[in-house]
Amino acid sequence: MPSIRKSSCEERVRANLVRQGIEPGSHLLAAFSGGPDSSALLHILTGLKPGFPLQLSAAYLDHGLRPAEERAEERRFVEAVCRELKIVLVQEA
Repeated sequence: MPSIRKSSCEERVRANLVRQGIEPGSHLLAAFSGGPDSSALLHILTGLKPGFPLQLSAAYLDHGLRPAEERAEERRFVEAVCRELKIVLVQEA
């Protein structure tokens, strides 16, 4: 499987945002579960900010489907990533 460069991912996400009519300066709310896919997307969107500024927020929803300890660990991770990336986090339990 060929490797994918970060810049290639950023270019593809940016092109998709433009195709969807999202303009620089728009507010974007990204669903963030803390898993690898949503983590990658959140980092890519953050990386776009210098050339394609966005007001970026993340939304986390705890569906309550796993044991409380796992959910608490996931929530701490989500909060830490958003704090590190300086992204507003909207949570619902």
